[in-house]
Amino acid sequence: MRGVNDLEVVDFVQLSEDRNLSIRFIEYMPFDGNRWNDKKMVPYKELLAKITAAYPNVSKVQDDPNDTTKHYRVAGFKGNFGFISSMTDHFCGTCNRLRITADGNIKACLFGAAEVSLRDMMRGGSSDEDLLAMISAVVKKKKPKHAAQEFIPRLTMPSSFAPLIKTPFLNKAPIFRNNQSMRSQSSDARLSHIDPSSGKAKMVDVGDKAVTKRVASAQSIITLSLAAFRQIRDPNKPYHLQDGVANKKGDVLTVAQIAGIQAAKMTSSLIPLCHPLQINNADVDFELRETGDSGEVIITATVSCQGKTGVEMEALTAASVAALTVFDMCKAVDPRAVISGIHVIRKSGGRSGSFEQNGS
Repeated sequence: MRGVNDLEVVDFVQLSEDRNLSIRFIEYMPFDGNRWNDKKMVPYKELLAKITAAYPNVSKVQDDPNDTTKHYRVAGFKGNFGFISSMTDHFCGTCNRLRITADGNIKACLFGAAEVSLRDMMRGGSSDEDLLAMISAVVKKKKPKHAAQEFIPRLTMPSSFAPLIKTPFLNKAPIFRNNQSMRSQSSDARLSHIDPSSGKAKMVDVGDKAVTKRVASAQSIITLSLAAFRQIRDPNKPYHLQDGVANKKGDVLTVAQIAGIQAAKMTSSLIPLCHPLQINNADVDFELRETGDSGEVIITATVSCQGKTGVEMEALTAASVAALTVFDMCKAVDPRAVISGIHVIRKSGGRSGSFEQNGS
């Protein structure tokens, strides 16, 4: 880490002069709770340049095909040194490592949080073929690059990192129709709910706007453990869990659909400055996707009205409350379920025009 121990790098390399040691330098990576700061991260090329300045006779050592380390050696030294360049030069695409934890979970990546319990499968009577299929699914879900890079737009030296916001849409470019971009459209605009003279919040006056057909769709995703996900997918099938049989509260998706539609109609009561609208239609749809070590419920809410202002907030509220309902009904099985990716995917009507954003 820069300013902490980067000055000791050459001293560590010197340890390999008369000792058969392999010194490893790992680039500082963002983990939960380690107070990660991009200014502390030292790219491996910078360290290599520092070592080469002290020992000009540095040469590259042939790496194994699936190695995660870039190996080097100083001429005449018994040992060698290497870099695990997790941040600036990812190697995940060729990494063939799998790990099994002490409690029987298989992990495709040490950095990733996703785990699958082979222990529970074996205790549940799964065959060798079932275990092989699950291990294969885990391998196929290995990321092509370091997990943190999903949320970091680019790495330069010196680096400048975006915040680690875990949403699946951050690094995917939105697609806008009618040559309109939401970002360029709003870059010079002011916040409509703030009075420019006083700086205080206010309700937008829509009295002069024309009544047009307004439609908006919003999406959210809730990621669940396989145990919870399969109970949603197969509500009538019993699963032997600690608390007994599945879905004691009823059909999860039906309840979530009703909750989302009801929330769309109550948006103006929940969001202080939203206008009450006469909604023509509100619909909530679900897509279920099993991802190997977990399951995703993709929720799409579509709301329409004839009015003077848009229904984006109604669609967002419906998608959010539907996801919260799924969470509430599944938390006994999976209290660590994650809701993410809440965003407007398309809208039409009004002076701002129409757009469609491809985030899935």
